[in-house]
Amino acid sequence: MELLSTEYDDGAAHAYQYTPLPGSRTIRALKLWPLLEPSKDGKDPSGGDGEHLAEEDTATTSRLEPIQCSLIELDLDAEPEPEYVALSYVWGDPKVQTTIYIDGQPMKATVNLEAALRDLRVSNMHCLIWADAICINQADVAERSAQVQMMADIYRRATRVCIWLGSSLSPHDLGSYPSVRAYMNKTFELFDDRSAGGWGSENPEDSEEDSDDEIHQWGAIQRFIERALARAKRGEANFFEHDWEPFKRIMRLPWFRRKWVFQEAVLARQDPEVIIGRESIPFSRLAELCYPLILGLADYIVATDEASQAEAIKTSAHICEMIRGFRKKLCDAVPSPLLNLIFVTRNLKCWEPRDHIYALAGIATDTPPKLRVDYSCTPAESFADMARLQIVDRKDFTFLSIGYDPEIGRRDGLPSWVPNLAAMLYGFASLTTSNVSIYCAGARLAAEPILRLSDDNRTLFVTGVVLPDRITSVVPNVRETMLQADPPSSTQDLVRSRIRHGREWFGMCLQLAVGSEEPLTSLDGISPAAWDAFSRTMVCGRTVTGNHAPAELPDLMRRFWRLMSLLSQPPPVGVHRGEGDLGVSMAIDGALASNSGGRRFFVTETGRLGQATLTARPGDEIFVAVGAQVPFVVRRTTTLLPETGAAAYEFVGECYLDGVMNGEAYDGEDVELQEIGLM
Repeated sequence: MELLSTEYDDGAAHAYQYTPLPGSRTIRALKLWPLLEPSKDGKDPSGGDGEHLAEEDTATTSRLEPIQCSLIELDLDAEPEPEYVALSYVWGDPKVQTTIYIDGQPMKATVNLEAALRDLRVSNMHCLIWADAICINQADVAERSAQVQMMADIYRRATRVCIWLGSSLSPHDLGSYPSVRAYMNKTFELFDDRSAGGWGSENPEDSEEDSDDEIHQWGAIQRFIERALARAKRGEANFFEHDWEPFKRIMRLPWFRRKWVFQEAVLARQDPEVIIGRESIPFSRLAELCYPLILGLADYIVATDEASQAEAIKTSAHICEMIRGFRKKLCDAVPSPLLNLIFVTRNLKCWEPRDHIYALAGIATDTPPKLRVDYSCTPAESFADMARLQIVDRKDFTFLSIGYDPEIGRRDGLPSWVPNLAAMLYGFASLTTSNVSIYCAGARLAAEPILRLSDDNRTLFVTGVVLPDRITSVVPNVRETMLQADPPSSTQDLVRSRIRHGREWFGMCLQLAVGSEEPLTSLDGISPAAWDAFSRTMVCGRTVTGNHAPAELPDLMRRFWRLMSLLSQPPPVGVHRGEGDLGVSMAIDGALASNSGGRRFFVTETGRLGQATLTARPGDEIFVAVGAQVPFVVRRTTTLLPETGAAAYEFVGECYLDGVMNGEAYDGEDVELQEIGLM
């Protein structure tokens, strides 16, 4: 689903005239006319073995015939249930359109939709398809809002969900392979000999596995790498010498980066079919291939790609695995909070900013009853309503941990405490939006948040403790330190560059933490207490899946430092050796990437260590609200609040502050609570 309410051409080009839907549970479906006479058996076009959607047309010209269809009405609650195929696709450029025919009347459609219908059109039978752009009257705001409210049911009740990625890859793209299916089968074979026990836990967002299992995952990856290298030496097909270009071309397709498709794929009652031209593969097989890639193998196949393309491929792999994980949650009746969904899909895009909420409400198990799809309100109004529902009505600060840039929100007229969901920070790992919460900075006594809104709903008053401490210094984010790096020319160059820059960033954080004037070349002289605090802060006290960091973290971090030092020395030592430290170091590297990737390491006036959002800066203060899981970084302003006369604050973001995450700010009898106003 991809709604383009502000850009959709609803002018005279649409000769077809919609009639109002007769009931609140009625939808329209496209009855796609066949090229030839309908089959006598009336076979359901959604059936088949999944290998080919239809036999090839006997003549090229037949596929070029205009798309002809009818619009029929279906009652979602009818008995027996209506049978139809729900199409999941990307609209494409709304300004580039072509013509299809509905009951002989012309209607404009995007090029992508017309191409998808061509690929789905079966040569000898009718096909019933639900496609948002045509089946919803986009010019009718009331109908559009009502139909979007039913989106979950539309995809949940579909006989089959077809994910149309695009037209088939060209022979040039496929190289020596005759078809997409042949290529994907060969790619799947590369992972058929993975180590006994598999990869370990296969859903990072579940956050239910312990740290030992995470080390097992990285160990399994290391063993896979060693076997692949051994196969390469024997001249056998292997991971490193495989032609990954067709796969990368598939994973760069825009479907993987759109917000609506997440819900559409998750809610499918059967395994969705991924369609590329006239071929298809099961979605579950594609997602299974993606899991080891997100554990680290993706770095090897994108080593020589331009940075943005490499990131797109890794994002696509991550989204595939997330879809599979949430499908399993749905099957097992595991709760899926709306805020968790908003966060894990933060890198997905949508033309309509309000869809950052609406596109996920159908999957969430805790969608507020007051949350209604309403395209007549502005995006800013939608975000503000969502913030009030989540923070004030539910007395829950989790929404503030989404990770966003308040400066962008202010340009749109939003208070700093209202997350602008169209400006979420890339690569930011929230401390509280996962299914497992390990912090209780302001909630040791399970206290309920104390908050209220000003009469104009612009100022959020929150009670808590403003620490007598300020941020004094910050270290650039690890990604910021790599901006000037030259692109690698090979996989080995990628590994060396990552190790070198990672060690430099790690060293900068350590130097600031211990107050050294010179870069450190050794850990000698650092007290155990200082090293423990530094180790915890570097990973925000948790593992890659959000669990408590293990007690042996300081030792693991020392081993990680030693290995980085070893591998960064010239000449580079090969990283594919079987040292026991490598699997552990991959686990630490994963924890660093997930917990520090979108943050800045900082030190306060009193020497506390922390990790804050990229928008934090020296002079910012730390506020621990009553009932909050984590501390917040706030910025004092010169504006005086009319109601209290006190200085107003701006909200900057959540943070990790070592020594404060378990309620220590409320220890002692002289703790003074203070109400601050966030504007």
